[in-house]
Amino acid sequence: MRFSVIIVSLFLFMSMFAVNVLAQDDEVESSLDTDVVEAADVISSDEVEILEEEEVDEVLPEYEEVEEPEEVKEAEKRAIFGLTRVTIGEGFVVKDDESDAEFFRGIWVVKRLIERTGNLEEAENQEIKSKKFGFVVIGVAEEKEKFRLEMTDFSEESIKFDLKDNTGAVVGSMEIKPKRYPRLTLWFGSLTLNSGSYAGTWDVTAVSKTKVIKPRIKRAGWWNIFAFRQRRETKIKEKLEEKLFEREGLGKFIRENKGRDLRKIKREKRKVIIDRKERLEKRRLEVAERLKTRNKVEMQQAQNVAPTTPIQTP
Repeated sequence: MRFSVIIVSLFLFMSMFAVNVLAQDDEVESSLDTDVVEAADVISSDEVEILEEEEVDEVLPEYEEVEEPEEVKEAEKRAIFGLTRVTIGEGFVVKDDESDAEFFRGIWVVKRLIERTGNLEEAENQEIKSKKFGFVVIGVAEEKEKFRLEMTDFSEESIKFDLKDNTGAVVGSMEIKPKRYPRLTLWFGSLTLNSGSYAGTWDVTAVSKTKVIKPRIKRAGWWNIFAFRQRRETKIKEKLEEKLFEREGLGKFIRENKGRDLRKIKREKRKVIIDRKERLEKRRLEVAERLKTRNKVEMQQAQNVAPTTPIQTP
């Protein structure tokens, strides 16, 4: 009888273990849908231009208007390396009754960061963290109004934002749907404001352009024979740079131009068409591998848990 009870207990334990495995496999598949595609992918242009930090003021003057939230500034201080992805939509808005039209500009920024650790070599295994923020401007000169963006929802077809004033209060909303062409991405959508000079509902039409800003990696002079730590950190940063650009679908470009000052390359040569399908497939595999690794650890932990209550026989 004792043997039968033990068999039944083991069978129940294995059944629960199998259900847990199936549930975790389902979690892998469902997580892929939400983790693979990002909001930045939805509204970004497929043609991406890569810039050096030192030329941003000249090439991307719109970025000077960007006010980084404090949490982003703090995250950058903790980072050993990162890059910035800036997508700008420029166009116009037309009131739904066609009684008015105004200039429109939207900016969405994604910071990819890898935190510094006590052991430099461990930085290569650090998770890539993302910080996102943006704003829209309607009108020009003294009549323009600026609103901060807070993303509320997105899918592969569209992205939704709340619009906030400088006090943080929600004063409107916006939904953008991209339309892609070989070298051009357009935004179409609607924007609603509940107060201010531009209160009402507007149709949005804009041209999207995306820039990726690459930090310059400083290298020790050949004559500095004591710069051992700096050279080691430079080598690690180069690996992190490739890791971050690979995630952006720009790994080939950065490998081919490793260590070069991009300002010496014609800007037309720094424009890359991203293969979205290939990029998403790579990320899908990365997400699946990460989730399966996590689930494997959890399943091993479950296997190591043994019943602590003695089995009683009648």
